[in-house]
Amino acid sequence: MKRLFRCQSNVLMLDEPKLCISSRMKPLLRQLRASEVHYHMAAPGYLVFPGKAFHCDILLNIGVHFKAGRIQFLEFFRVIPPEQRKGDDAAASYAELSAVLRRAYGSPAEAEEREDCRWEQWPLGKLTLLHSLWDRFGPEEHLQVSFSAPKR
Repeated sequence: MKRLFRCQSNVLMLDEPKLCISSRMKPLLRQLRASEVHYHMAAPGYLVFPGKAFHCDILLNIGVHFKAGRIQFLEFFRVIPPEQRKGDDAAASYAELSAVLRRAYGSPAEAEEREDCRWEQWPLGKLTLLHSLWDRFGPEEHLQVSFSAPKR
């Protein structure tokens, strides 16, 4: 099983850009500036930048939710050009990312499948990875890493 996290159980390592993310916002901003990654504040308390993670070659947008200088959680969204989008993208993406996460971390510690959602969760030291697929207004995939237990 690959280790995607450092020995410290509260740090996430990204593949591209090569960043080491802890729960503090200032070090992340310094790293983003130093690596010359294009990032933007999408809303107050929400920063977004492109990257890759989990030792896979999938381009993701990484959203950072923060408050009072602390990162609440990171969310990962697939970047799919409009001309390549299909109606079943979320379900196919969920299956592909689930396989990537299972290769990296093994079977999830918790998982559930219902008619309107599926989810799987891996506790990783002080971090928690939650991968879910919801069908509210059509299927939508969520992948987040939190520095405290996520809300499902």
